[in-house]
Amino acid sequence: PKGIDHHHLMAGIPGVSGVMQVFARKLAGLGKLPDAPMPEKAARFLDADAVVIGAGLAGTVVASLLARRGLRVCLVDDAVEPGGSLLGSPRTAAAMAERYPLGRAELLRSCVAAGVYRGEVLVAGDDGATVVRAGAKVFATGAHDGVLAVPNNDLPGLFSARAVAQLAA
Repeated sequence: PKGIDHHHLMAGIPGVSGVMQVFARKLAGLGKLPDAPMPEKAARFLDADAVVIGAGLAGTVVASLLARRGLRVCLVDDAVEPGGSLLGSPRTAAAMAERYPLGRAELLRSCVAAGVYRGEVLVAGDDGATVVRAGAKVFATGAHDGVLAVPNNDLPGLFSARAVAQLAA
């Protein structure tokens, strides 16, 4: 009657507790840790006039306009495709992509800007690290998709408005 309490599901039952934790981790997408360290890769260096972190509406517009002016622009985003929240509205996202094309900007997809060190931006991705040297840095990182602070807001099946819009799209 109170829903599924996935934090305490089968907890404390010898044997079953471990199996449930393995199942929950696979369901959550945490996967398996590697057995050995990954081999070292040399970092790639990228020189740009501007680096824009975040490829939502604001970051895409800034990167497009700077590139249109002939500047070398690097756009970093942790998503597979640029667009941010607009991906929940495909027509609006398509109109934005047409009005603010990113063809002249170097797009680092599925990458995270891990920090700014000595004026250089360290970008981490599956292909290794990229150090971006840019005179201008624009942080257009958007906002965390908030969830109402109510009891049981972490139960399976509850979605934020952004997640529902993306699922609907």
